[in-house]
Amino acid sequence: MSFQTAPKQYDVSVASQDIPASFLPVQAPRPVVNNVRQVVVQCNTGNAISAGSRMEFALPATATGYLKSGSVFLRGSVTVAGGSTWNFGVPDDSASALINRASLQINGIVAERKDLYHLVNQIEDLHATSEGYYARDRIFLDRPKGLTANTDATVSFAHPLKLELLRCGYNLPLWAFAPGSVVVSLDTNVLSEAIFDSVGTSTGYTINSPHLVS
Repeated sequence: MSFQTAPKQYDVSVASQDIPASFLPVQAPRPVVNNVRQVVVQCNTGNAISAGSRMEFALPATATGYLKSGSVFLRGSVTVAGGSTWNFGVPDDSASALINRASLQINGIVAERKDLYHLVNQIEDLHATSEGYYARDRIFLDRPKGLTANTDATVSFAHPLKLELLRCGYNLPLWAFAPGSVVVSLDTNVLSEAIFDSVGTSTGYTINSPHLVS
């Protein structure tokens, strides 16, 4: 009887060929379960917000789930009283003109606050976005009538909310917070800052059914 010494190294590629196919993982593509859903947060302070008021939105807490970074929009419509033709009151005619201050609170502590939001937003759009977005894409959101003045008393808008904690590149873990502990507050501008009316007949404005969408 003779004995042979087994080799110290094995060819993995050769060895795997000896494994029955039923023991190997399936290589065919498989669909991945997608649990993405739209999040809609209604305003806690009413459905008709006037100049110099505050809108508050409590982000929902869930057992699992994240809020996608850079995907939060303020959506609603604005009604201008007394004005025949008007624009939003910033040079780039953005719906950000409605917001004077934006803040985000976590457990009652202000984690982020942006004063003069409408002016900061204008600078960011001009210097930190692409030419294509500024000239075309933004028109479909912040500028409902495009380059022309608004002739309707009520127009809809969807403004991408620019708070860094909501667009920092990391999804906000909603599961890590208690219900109502994350609150977005938006203070509205006075009429003269929010609305530009060349005739000067506007007497006020109202934001109708404001809500956050992500």
